[in-house]
Amino acid sequence: MTRTPETTFFPQKLEEALLQNNQLTQIPDDINLLTHLRELYLGDNRLKKLPEMSKLKKLEILILRGNPLPKSEIERVKRMLPNTIVSV
Repeated sequence: MTRTPETTFFPQKLEEALLQNNQLTQIPDDINLLTHLRELYLGDNRLKKLPEMSKLKKLEILILRGNPLPKSEIERVKRMLPNTIVSV
């Protein structure tokens, strides 16, 4: 899989998304609508940039390891989600 469907296909109260070990190159901007999301696993993909995710206030765990994300992008995500454990 190289792309996720728009989040309109995801249940609105989704709490966990396991999207690791794919060939994802981008995540849809409307991931911000998944406000009940607690765990997001994006490891081992091809992500170089992440969308705005500041509305994911319940997000506790974000796994990013194994992606070619620049350090500046990782720092941006950590600032955006200060209460989230970000694993790179």
